[in-house]
Amino acid sequence: MPQINDAINAAIPDVVATQNAINDKLLRYYQTNGATSGEIDDAEYQFLVARGEVPAQVNDMWEHYLRVTKGFSGALDDMKYAFWVAGGIP
Repeated sequence: MPQINDAINAAIPDVVATQNAINDKLLRYYQTNGATSGEIDDAEYQFLVARGEVPAQVNDMWEHYLRVTKGFSGALDDMKYAFWVAGGIP
């Protein structure tokens, strides 16, 4: 079964390897795409708001963004995987 972390790693250029390299990549990605926070959870939220999502629970924001804005279908995890396989292009 494909892994979302593999898709994220492929979509986001490498950063200095650390114990939390995937989180470092995601934080930098969110900051590059509208977030200002240095905390991963807050940055994810800010990324979605910057994409035009109405503030709500993060999973609800992802659901709307991926299904309505980006046109993905399926379960949330499947849509997130497809988003990252597609390069994570906001």
